[in-house]
Amino acid sequence: QQGGQTPPIAPEVRLTAKFMGEIAMIARQAKDAGLVDDVRLLTDVDLDPVELSNARLTYAMRVPDADADAAATAVVATMSDVASLGDLTARIALGARGYRALIRIIRSGRLRPTRHEPLTHDTNVFAQGAAA
Repeated sequence: QQGGQTPPIAPEVRLTAKFMGEIAMIARQAKDAGLVDDVRLLTDVDLDPVELSNARLTYAMRVPDADADAAATAVVATMSDVASLGDLTARIALGARGYRALIRIIRSGRLRPTRHEPLTHDTNVFAQGAAA
């Protein structure tokens, strides 16, 4: 990964013997030259589509918004049970700014989804440390 960019993902269907031989040669040359410690080939089969979707969402929402983040943190601090992101967004009362702040809290690990699913307004979440 260079410059904060997502590393390329190879479709598994393109992994021919010729391609694998070329990649092995390039990896060996890069290691021998001291450019890398390790080379790994990721394919589309290696990715969980839910995790990929959620990673894209949390990355897109990464820019802080001090007021919304403070309001969301205050609402999450009062949680004693499971709530949907939509309900929490309504409690924050900042519309999309509040939703984005909740996504940042999920990214930080202080709020967790109850199920392995793409994050939406309907996703139920709990505060880390609280009973799920």
